[in-house]
Amino acid sequence: MVEQREVQPQQYPQEGLSVSNRMMLVHDLQPVCSCNRGEKVMYICVSADCPNIDKQPLYCVHCSHDEPSAHEHKGRVIAIETTSLHNQWITFRNDVGIKIARVITWLDNYSGLLDLLTSSTGNDTIIRSIRKLQEVEKSVS
Repeated sequence: MVEQREVQPQQYPQEGLSVSNRMMLVHDLQPVCSCNRGEKVMYICVSADCPNIDKQPLYCVHCSHDEPSAHEHKGRVIAIETTSLHNQWITFRNDVGIKIARVITWLDNYSGLLDLLTSSTGNDTIIRSIRKLQEVEKSVS
């Protein structure tokens, strides 16, 4: 019977926070807006056809309200956009962790065969690859 490793999805401190709480967490990390009014950026330009996407991809409340011609589209709140990316990253990372654990389990179950192949060929590439995979598993979990 094949032994399966138990892989638990990781929990992250930002999970379950409201948008306003996430905004407070990242406020200190956000740069000051390029308009030089001293405000931190709050919005991100995600409109590919916006003429200012390269010039001012991140902008503050003043730029959003006082200069609507600068970004003639609805601004996207950075905290909401990054939450979506953060959730995608967590899902991806958990999926990778599960797949690596399955491979490690398979390798553990067939270690005798792998040892035989390694010793008969004189090639330690398989063993080095297994060690690298185990290192990746530790860093992902």
